[in-house]
Amino acid sequence: MSQKKCAFCEGRGKDPFDVPSEKSNCQVCNGKGKVKLSGDTHPCNYCNSSGKHPIERLTCPVCKGYGAFELNNKTKRCSQCNGAGKSDNDYFPCAHCHGFGLIEENVA
Repeated sequence: MSQKKCAFCEGRGKDPFDVPSEKSNCQVCNGKGKVKLSGDTHPCNYCNSSGKHPIERLTCPVCKGYGAFELNNKTKRCSQCNGAGKSDNDYFPCAHCHGFGLIEENVA
C-alpha cells in the first residue's frame, strides 16, 4: 500500500471549493492531504488525474477523488471512447468502460 498526495485538494487537506466554508476538511483525504492506494494504479482519464468532476464542483465519479484507480487485471484501451473515459458530451463517463478508459482483456 502506498500513499500519494490527495488529488482532490492537491495535498492541502481543505475542500478545494471552500464548501461549506474555507475551513472545511477535504472529503477525500479527511484533511490529511494524503490518500492510500494499494496495488498497481492508473491515472484517471476521466478527470485527468485532478480528482474533480470535469464540469461540476464534485469529486470525480470514476476515481472518487483520488486521481487514480487500482488495476487488478490485464487491460486494454476502450474502443468506444478511445481511452478518454468520457462520453461524447464529456459530462458522463463512457458507458462501455465506466470512465476508466480501459477494459479488461479477455484471457482465453
